[in-house]
Amino acid sequence: MTERTSYLTAAEVRAAQVLHQRAPYALTNVSCSFFNVARHYGALTFQGCSYTYMPGHDECVRDDVLRLVTRCAG
Repeated sequence: MTERTSYLTAAEVRAAQVLHQRAPYALTNVSCSFFNVARHYGALTFQGCSYTYMPGHDECVRDDVLRLVTRCAG
């Protein structure tokens, strides 16, 4: 099953399948959960993974996923 987010495209999620799956690729609806601290700090750590907050999408995306999709796009 492919995890869907509004920040990552379907192709980017498929590309991220080569990465570990110990933690979710993205955390959605961050402002409505206990992850809302990320809105104030711009990032958070969850299950040992670092996430960056994307304010336009109200979600946090795992940093290794961001590096992968940025490298693939460049």
